[in-house]
Amino acid sequence: MKSVLITRVASASAVALLAVGAVPALAQTSYVYGDFASPSEPRTEGSVKPWLQALEEASNGTITTDYIGAGAVVTARNTLQSLTDGLVDGALVAAIYQPSELPVSSLLVNIGAQMTDTLASTGALTEALMLGCPECRAELEAYNVQTLGSWAMPSYSLLCREPVQSLADAQGLRIRSSGHMVTLAQAIGATPINLTITETFEALQRNQADCTFGSIVWLDSLSLGDVVRNIVRVDAGAVVTTSMFNVRRDLWQEMDEATRQVFLDTVPTAVANNAFAYIEADERVLAEGYNVVTPDADLAEAIRAQAERDIASAVAVAQAAGVANAQEIVDNFLPLYQRWHDLTRGVETAEAFEELLRTEVYAHIPADF
Repeated sequence: MKSVLITRVASASAVALLAVGAVPALAQTSYVYGDFASPSEPRTEGSVKPWLQALEEASNGTITTDYIGAGAVVTARNTLQSLTDGLVDGALVAAIYQPSELPVSSLLVNIGAQMTDTLASTGALTEALMLGCPECRAELEAYNVQTLGSWAMPSYSLLCREPVQSLADAQGLRIRSSGHMVTLAQAIGATPINLTITETFEALQRNQADCTFGSIVWLDSLSLGDVVRNIVRVDAGAVVTTSMFNVRRDLWQEMDEATRQVFLDTVPTAVANNAFAYIEADERVLAEGYNVVTPDADLAEAIRAQAERDIASAVAVAQAAGVANAQEIVDNFLPLYQRWHDLTRGVETAEAFEELLRTEVYAHIPADF
């Protein structure tokens, strides 16, 4: 029912554009979105597919789209290459798996422990990438990526085979970790294990890992609930995606202005629907009978203390990778995140979040973006 509702919202936005005569004659454009997500991942049915449908409707069929998911073409580690080579026209760019290629995006990934509010994170990242961080855009453009919208998952928990209550319980655990969560695992006395999302189920099933930092919805969408039943609410922040909604840049440059505008007019709905698809999915999973653990103060405090230390570490890593103004980027972003935290207080629907995105970000994008 939820995906049908979200599809209806996206379609309604497209119809509204047509009703006001917003779409002049457009050049025929084919757009293929590749994804490594499983079909049951909330972003697939809740956001990406409705967005593709909205593009077709809002363009009166002159934009044709296709979705190739489940890693059939694009994997978590080859998104950049796929866009650079023109294998697909859009894909989620997971900077967490390409830190050397994307040091600026990785800087934002590495301060993800600060981003415990998914709406604030998504709004701030989208504003930064679209309006306030030219270094972020330039880095992606060098790999043939024209970013149109970002995303941050809800704050990660520990998903564990056995309950973890205290700091003592965490000692020696093998925890699947990536990005900023590597140092969080070390801070609580655990051993971080570097695996992709798609490798996580087997590692937990074979007892090669005791826990994973991750989104609660993975218990359903990745079937991790078959092997772990404990959710430890450590509030570990988010793994962020600086460019989820995008177009390969050479295709973007070939488009006429009206075609580009269709993308820009429809994408705020997709960004908002994506955030709420995960919020709603987490709430649904939490009602399914898992053992939900509120960690003791010592475990929660170890996570928070490391999160603060990680800011300086992230800057140092970025500087070593050649990002000369890494501190300035962080100093600009953290107040932006706080601003969006304030803006999104009381926002309870995708429609309300979409309106904020339009007002605060997309209304200010120049015509030659």
